[in-house]
Amino acid sequence: NIKLKRPTPKMDGQQISAQEEDMMKVIAKLEAEDRMRMQNQLVELCFGDCAGDMRKGSLTPAEVKCMNFCGDKFFLFNSKVGQTYQDKQADFARTNM
Repeated sequence: NIKLKRPTPKMDGQQISAQEEDMMKVIAKLEAEDRMRMQNQLVELCFGDCAGDMRKGSLTPAEVKCMNFCGDKFFLFNSKVGQTYQDKQADFARTNM
């Protein structure tokens, strides 16, 4: 029994194929996994460096300041790495066309 997928409409009225739809699902899954990985890294790095006494019910003002600073640095670093990677990919694509 073969199941045929109906093409899904795109925003511009065109149709996307089942293969394109499957690829979009894979990309969405990878993006979700990447967001989870980044969140886990952020918690491990910043919370480990900034949170002192785990017996308290909340963070101290100094710990909150440290977490904010650490988080900002983490996202800035990841943004710069991502931009560098995109630039390198673009350079590679230009030289290999």
